[in-house]
Amino acid sequence: MKLCKTALAASIAVTLAACGGSDDGTDSTQQSTTYSVGGEVVDGYIYNALVWIDINQNGTLDDGEPSTYSNLDGSYDLELTSEQVDAIVGLPILAELTKGSVDVGADPDAYSDVETLTQDLESGALSRVFDEANTAHKITLSMPPLGSSDIESLKTNESVSGQVITPFTTRANESIAETLEALDTSDDAESLARIDELIQQAFDDVATQILSELGDSSELDSDELADLLQQDFFDSENVPQSLANIQDDLGKIAERDVQTKVDQEVEIQKLIEDNAGATVKGGTSSKFFTPDNTNLPITVTEVWSSVESVEGTITTIENTSTTYFINDEGEKQEYSKYSGTYVEDSSDSSFYSYGTYQADLNFDKSFTFINHAYDVGTFSDTESGSSRTFERYLDEQILEQGEHIIAEYTGIELDYDTAEEFVTAIKAENYSGVDSLQKLTETSKETSEYMYDSRHLTIYDHTQASPKDFATYIELREYWQNSDGSTEEVISSDWEADGSYNRVVSNASTLDGESYATTEEPVWNWDGSVSDEYQLNYWQASYVEKSTNADDYKETISGGEKAILDEDTAMPITDDNDELMVFNDWLETTVVYSDDDVRVHTMWNHYPLDGYEFTREESGQKYQTTVNDELVTFPEYWGQFIDDLPTVVDELVDEDLDKQAIWLRVIGESIRGTQHDYDYCEVDIIGDGATAAAFSTALTQCGGTQAFTSDDLTDSTIMRRKNSGTEVRYWTLNEGEPPLQETWTVDGIKQGEWDSWSINDDGHLVLQVGDFTRVIAAYSKGEYGAGVLVFDSGESDESEIWSTYFAGKDDAYIPETPITE
Repeated sequence: MKLCKTALAASIAVTLAACGGSDDGTDSTQQSTTYSVGGEVVDGYIYNALVWIDINQNGTLDDGEPSTYSNLDGSYDLELTSEQVDAIVGLPILAELTKGSVDVGADPDAYSDVETLTQDLESGALSRVFDEANTAHKITLSMPPLGSSDIESLKTNESVSGQVITPFTTRANESIAETLEALDTSDDAESLARIDELIQQAFDDVATQILSELGDSSELDSDELADLLQQDFFDSENVPQSLANIQDDLGKIAERDVQTKVDQEVEIQKLIEDNAGATVKGGTSSKFFTPDNTNLPITVTEVWSSVESVEGTITTIENTSTTYFINDEGEKQEYSKYSGTYVEDSSDSSFYSYGTYQADLNFDKSFTFINHAYDVGTFSDTESGSSRTFERYLDEQILEQGEHIIAEYTGIELDYDTAEEFVTAIKAENYSGVDSLQKLTETSKETSEYMYDSRHLTIYDHTQASPKDFATYIELREYWQNSDGSTEEVISSDWEADGSYNRVVSNASTLDGESYATTEEPVWNWDGSVSDEYQLNYWQASYVEKSTNADDYKETISGGEKAILDEDTAMPITDDNDELMVFNDWLETTVVYSDDDVRVHTMWNHYPLDGYEFTREESGQKYQTTVNDELVTFPEYWGQFIDDLPTVVDELVDEDLDKQAIWLRVIGESIRGTQHDYDYCEVDIIGDGATAAAFSTALTQCGGTQAFTSDDLTDSTIMRRKNSGTEVRYWTLNEGEPPLQETWTVDGIKQGEWDSWSINDDGHLVLQVGDFTRVIAAYSKGEYGAGVLVFDSGESDESEIWSTYFAGKDDAYIPETPITE
């Protein structure tokens, strides 16, 4: 039986104390402290499962390893010495189910004595895990490794409970086993902390799988489910109310997972009996992935086996694999299967393999996607790594195209009934049945810092007389698993096989849940189907980064840029400095404070490029948050004049202002932000001193007049914040029309019409209503606004000279209210 390895423990476990007496005068017969680790084995509850901790990790129970058998209610209790406690760091607790183990069901109190249970077994009312007689069948369930929190609790309290072993904990342990092997364990404390993080991430992944298997999961809380899967999911005290209706479903999934392992164990034993002297291996695992030729993710359980035999320099391995999914009726249904043979000759480092893969891409219980594959090439194995270079010949069948099937071609059928017939034809140089010819180089390398795998694929035009002279597609896949537990994958695609990678996708992740993904590729958007901003084809480089911020909230940062595309080569055009010709970029930050409080800040820029009429100069930003239980977006469509829009809005929300009051403050802050482009001069003169001469002097002191021109003001709107931002005022200056004044307030918009507007000989804006005159003179002009002095005078009003600033609205859209959803 293949057991999951967690080799980390071998590196970080404290060495066991030597047996025998002591040399410090202590009585050698003195008893050391006994520690207790308890929990349950749950499928239903499993009676008579061997529970133990495999300290030396050889897959069997040895003398000195803590062990026990589970009780009628599935419970177990392991007793450990203090030396053993130090030795189990990073090790899982295992539960071995054999022909003597019994699933008593979902009620832990179903049996109070063994005699009643035995009677039900004999009558057939109850059955053992394995029903084959006189066979040494066994399967192993496991829980994830004991981490630092478990060990600390155990040492402090001398006992720890709730260490539940289920098919779900087994899935989690299987998913992290390989990562544990890659961890750098030079720092014990750091390694232990990573174990706890890794366990939580594994259960998050398992919860995602289970939600998919449950089907309609829209109302389920994935975090609660991840926590529940680490516990006794039949114990009603553990089940959150939101998950109370899925206990039976979880039980069915658990029983299915165990039955899958049982069925495979029976098959493995048969293979052992039928292949005397061969090495037989097998395993099961669940995975959530998007299969080749589809765009629909699916969760499947894979069951695989291999039979390896050696004769002289020839090694032969027979491989089989079947994957299953759960259909809408809750039944286990085959999704794919593979059967093949691998043969290698160590005398000349050559190998070949052939096999048949079948898949039910449409989930209609028929294998409409089939291929026979024949690989032939050479291999190299050294201490530092290995490589395989080979040609692959494919005979394919793709009969139909479904909504989620993205195969480039359909309607083709197999030319040969079996892979063996296909191989015979290729060896006879009959290539008429070849649907695809490929060359692959696969390499692997392991260092103290990482494990590396790569696959370099070239596809040829197999219809040519000399196909290897006509490459049509090249792809390079690279994968790193680093010693700190982080991973990275890069997939580079050369669509024309001309040496340029038209699409590069990379994904990286760390043990603490951080991830980073980038994509560089052409976007075919000539009809606006991808983005309505630009109806043309362009090059795009984008990224998504997920992490936890300094305040311990989940944060996603995404961004990218659009650049000019050479449509003939599907590659970006660069300028004289070999830089991308970018005409648009964006940055978006999403922070999840709670399920009901998700805040999103988006910024964008558009850049004009010489010779490209569709480009423009424009920028903006927006911030989406919740105000009084309503999702509200506060935009700055006319620029990015507020340095920290999220902080501005959040502080206003904390003041319990309503959305309209916040919106007026945001507009006001944006207007004030235009001051970044010019110097501000403070002037305030009221009463008799406010004269034309004083106005002229003040202008001179502020730097002199920067005259307004007709182009500055005609058919435009100028605006300023009023009353410390609680109001916003606009003047619309259309040619040949009186100026229209609007004042936006929380209570609504107030309008007033002036008699006239004009630009005088000094370049000052003059507004007139009745006998009241307002002269506005710019002393400092920026790209988006101006610092001005205002001279108010009239027979019935006290004169005043005061400074303010104006922003030019032009054609920018400023909604009267924020955007709500």
